[in-house]
Amino acid sequence: MSTRDRGGGRGFSRRQVLAAGTAVPVGGLFWIGASSARAQMGAEAAGRGLQVDVAAVDTAQAELNAVAAALRSPTGPALGGEVRPGARNLRVISVMKVDPEENGKSVAERAPSARRWRARVYDYDGQRALVLEGPLGNVRPDRVFETKEVLIPSWEEWAEARDLLLRHPDIGPRLRAGELIATRPMPPCMKGGRNGRHRLVTVGLLPVLPRRLDETYEIVAADLAERSVQRFAARAPAGAVARGSVCGAPPAAGQDSTGQGFPGQYNLTIRSGSTVYWTLTIVRPSSSSGLRGSGIELRDVVYRGRKVLKRAHMPILNVKYDRDVCGPYRDWLYEEGMLQASGVDLAPGFRRASSAPRTILQSGTDTGNFLGTAVWVNGDEVTLMAELEAGWYRYLSQWTLNVDGTIRPRFGFAAVADSCVCNVHHHHAYWRLDFDIGSPNGNFVQQLDSGTWRTVPNETTVFRDAAFARRWRVGNRNLRAMYEIRPNRTDGRARASRDWPFPAGDVWLLRYRPGEIDDGVNIVQGAAQARLNRFVNGESINGADVVVWYAAHFTHDKGATQEPGGDDHVVGPDLVPVSW
Repeated sequence: MSTRDRGGGRGFSRRQVLAAGTAVPVGGLFWIGASSARAQMGAEAAGRGLQVDVAAVDTAQAELNAVAAALRSPTGPALGGEVRPGARNLRVISVMKVDPEENGKSVAERAPSARRWRARVYDYDGQRALVLEGPLGNVRPDRVFETKEVLIPSWEEWAEARDLLLRHPDIGPRLRAGELIATRPMPPCMKGGRNGRHRLVTVGLLPVLPRRLDETYEIVAADLAERSVQRFAARAPAGAVARGSVCGAPPAAGQDSTGQGFPGQYNLTIRSGSTVYWTLTIVRPSSSSGLRGSGIELRDVVYRGRKVLKRAHMPILNVKYDRDVCGPYRDWLYEEGMLQASGVDLAPGFRRASSAPRTILQSGTDTGNFLGTAVWVNGDEVTLMAELEAGWYRYLSQWTLNVDGTIRPRFGFAAVADSCVCNVHHHHAYWRLDFDIGSPNGNFVQQLDSGTWRTVPNETTVFRDAAFARRWRVGNRNLRAMYEIRPNRTDGRARASRDWPFPAGDVWLLRYRPGEIDDGVNIVQGAAQARLNRFVNGESINGADVVVWYAAHFTHDKGATQEPGGDDHVVGPDLVPVSW
């Protein structure tokens, strides 16, 4: 079985993916594919004849590639202690730029010389996760420390675990014969092995044509240090289930997905002739910010020449099952899966679609022909869309920008075949909207209650009302312009959720503080609840730099909802300009 076959699924080779124009990894973290200096797409749709100009942003990818190469080279710089680069049991998980806003907006905007890289690696000899940091342009780290973070296995690490199963006397022959499909399950990794401290990478085994009554879905764990396979009496580790029945059809297709750090950041201008409606920077999910990524990320969003948002993304996504049959899980939002998008590649990982792109929610299949972010011009709207993977979960990350100034963030929920999702579970998605109406200074928030708008003086947590009539406006003291946040009924309510109080709230109105890009929770399973209430300190938000967190809640009940997705599986508010 080739490393691209993924356990019997019909995969794409790296040569095929490159031919399609997608940036792909070589050896895990080397990137190939020329960046687009400038590309332009014209709308095939009717309407205002919208055009989207695309310009690549310098993401220092050459410097990041050099760091990845040094970490893999036996002659590279020492990492500290007995660990050296190029060691047989050292796995490089990701290499990315340090988010400049960790030290605040003003620092990020005025100090480009402070750019740094951060690498996460796992040392299988010492069974420890390490973080290395250094200045861009220098492959030698100036900071190395052990971390308690749970590092999600890279695709290459998981493929190594899957291939280890080929040596197993029972599992190996059935994998080679195509009787089993190897999939990425939840949890993606765990502690176990001989002393309970080893990192184990999990692999799901889905029977293609059950021939025996005992042939059911199973999750096993591979110890890459010991080169051994662990099976479980319950056919799954704690926090997951494996039974004869599976739900969340279709089965996993076994196609490529990205790790964390795939390049892709572009400046967009949306215009019609000389009229410029939108300018913004988009970041594809694999390069998005936060400990777990944050889906398609928008930065420096300007509508008709006036700033709206500094950053808009989704740094938190979790799921809780009734009676904790599985999980709870904290999912990641950087792993892109294949979606269906026919069209022209404007840049690596960025495709102009000639018709509406389709994720698993629209197509009902886990197969696709494009890995990245698709853009579709449809009349007066431009939609950005990507499909995300986290174990057996599949997600839709989407933003739509209208020429009237409306922004529609959307997020959708689906899954591929497994046993856990047969049970009722509740997804909670948290958008972070860093408003800079006109500028970051002098912003305020109003809340609509019983038909009256009132200014909110201090930081607070808010809950949607039963009628979904409660709304919020963010404005600037020095401008008449405001943006209104309008919830939709599909967004659910925290207090109405069957797993309350796991969903911590619906809306958080906060003063901007550096270091609050996510809630700092970096686990996969267990205490995955959003920790946003710790940011509520009663500080004034009247005339401040304002950040709004908006949560949506979706109950996934196979017995009550259509599978695998559709409009009823999609959540998100509308952001509408007022007096712009």
